[in-house]
Amino acid sequence: MTKILDAISRTIVLAILVIIIIAAIAGAYVAISKPTSSTSTSTSSTSSTSTVSTVSTASSSTSTSNKTLVIDDSEYDSFLLGTPFYPDDWQDSVYQYLVTFNATAERAGTLQIVPDLAITTTVSPNGMNYTFGLRQGINYTDGTPFNAYDVWADFYIQYYMFANASNFMFGVTLFNFSAVNFGPATLQLMNQTNSFTSPSSALLSIMMNSNWPVYVKNQYTIVYQLSVPYSTFENLLTGPINLLFDPTFIMEHGGPGTPSAPNSYFYTNPPPGTGPYEISSVVLNEGYTFVQNPNYWGDSLTPAQIAANAALDPGSFQTIVVNTISDPTVRYLDLTSGRVQMSLIEGSDFQLLLASNNSAYNWVTFGPSGGATLSYFAMNTQSYPTNITDVRLAIVHAVNITQIIDQAVFGYGTPFFGPEAPIYGALYNPTNYSPYSYNLTLAENYLAQAGFPNGKGFPTISIVVTGDYPWQETTAELIQADLAQINIQLNINVVTRSYYTSYYYGTSYGQYLASPPPAQLIMVGAGAYSPDFIGPADFIGQFLTNVSSFANAAVYSSNATYAAYESLLTSNNVTLQTQLMAAAEKQIYNDAPYDWLFLCNLYSVDGSYVYNTQVIHSYYIEPNLGGDEGLPLLNTIS
Repeated sequence: MTKILDAISRTIVLAILVIIIIAAIAGAYVAISKPTSSTSTSTSSTSSTSTVSTVSTASSSTSTSNKTLVIDDSEYDSFLLGTPFYPDDWQDSVYQYLVTFNATAERAGTLQIVPDLAITTTVSPNGMNYTFGLRQGINYTDGTPFNAYDVWADFYIQYYMFANASNFMFGVTLFNFSAVNFGPATLQLMNQTNSFTSPSSALLSIMMNSNWPVYVKNQYTIVYQLSVPYSTFENLLTGPINLLFDPTFIMEHGGPGTPSAPNSYFYTNPPPGTGPYEISSVVLNEGYTFVQNPNYWGDSLTPAQIAANAALDPGSFQTIVVNTISDPTVRYLDLTSGRVQMSLIEGSDFQLLLASNNSAYNWVTFGPSGGATLSYFAMNTQSYPTNITDVRLAIVHAVNITQIIDQAVFGYGTPFFGPEAPIYGALYNPTNYSPYSYNLTLAENYLAQAGFPNGKGFPTISIVVTGDYPWQETTAELIQADLAQINIQLNINVVTRSYYTSYYYGTSYGQYLASPPPAQLIMVGAGAYSPDFIGPADFIGQFLTNVSSFANAAVYSSNATYAAYESLLTSNNVTLQTQLMAAAEKQIYNDAPYDWLFLCNLYSVDGSYVYNTQVIHSYYIEPNLGGDEGLPLLNTIS
């Protein structure tokens, strides 16, 4: 998968299970071409030193002449029903949402919801009912018409694949499923000819049952009924689990499978979407080829309409090949030799490009919006000596964040005060706190107040970092040197990404409380942390409350932080939310459970997608801004 910055939702256990299943199946697979109902496909092979595609990539001039763009990425992912991260991050130009964020407004640092496949949105006065009127006359790439029956089916298929969990949508409990009975019998009704163009009376009665949280009013109107007035519900609909696919294709090819055994057919045969591109071929674990959708409904949009929602752009390149190249040296050489026009370049290779000052290359950044990907470390409030507040305050004032930004991520970081990101506007830092100052005198005073004058008697402590990301080790070494200045000895414990994910992302607050993490300091995120979707409840709920289902490695909660979190889920009163967030931030600032390091300016913290400026002139960032994704939208690259 392309997603490097991990945001694992409350459904992580199911996601890990699916990944294990995929890994077992993958070894038995070879490249499989798509069925005749979709665009014809081809397969290709590759060596460890070449790009995957059979498309000629000898030079950038070759690519531009046949309107082919070739990209090297580091990881591969399949279309995975029943995980919070389906489909592959690059597929946002294949599948579309009901609503999305305005990519143009995001460039200026503003969040604005705009129509995607839903052309109208009506919200009830109590903020609990959302009625979407859909665009008409739209087809999937295989010619199947798109309508509200499809949206209904996609929602409940995902619900079913998450084992009918009421909080399946990124772990947020918004719907009352008490009247819902969705399972094999319902799937059997859906597995009939024309089920979603002309559903049977039995199926239609279920689809129109207003006791279910999501129901259709007619062929082009669908209603979402919330159990609480969740003020950022439309934000949640921009998360990847809500990308819309053709359910007819799913049912015609064996159905979705079961929660423990998803249908593996879709790993190499993704279902059609409504977007400007379609997937013409898949080589398992090696890459995808995207081609422009010749019947894309957005081809007739005016420039003004596309400017209002860049995600609707029909695209500039006829073919886009995304290769999976795990070797960073190969990705670097592919780019600099002209074999590809965009490549994920990280760490020392990215530093090398920076030092070259070569105008032939530029790289994707989050720009003025700043994104929503954060780097910070937790201080275990349940283990000695970081269970002492003054010790934590000593540590935050001893760490030189400016130096970390300069040396670990080459200057591509912005200091901030958490837990929220600046993109959240009024909910970001309403108290206007500055980041903790680098002040060794103040740090020494706090350490003395904690009972350790000049560090005397202070035990050696440890920090956990992920070895898959060299910048984390550099950061830990800088923190180690900083703390040594106040006579705190810090050991660095480097763990694998898989261990970090299974332990630190697989443990709830209650489990941490019963058995605190073994280290005093923990870098948060396998890489850095980006949320599952752009919504402020994610940060404060998961890292600062007792309802956290994962990654509250500080083992921290307070009445103030919980009240702020609850207001984000159950109120649409922004004034109240801001007041409660201010109270929570005051508590957080004084308790210092985390040291907020920086807002990440680059997609993978110490690197990004670097592109040839002679071929690529402009792009828009995928609207989730590092909230699960931070890639350039394929159809906006020109």
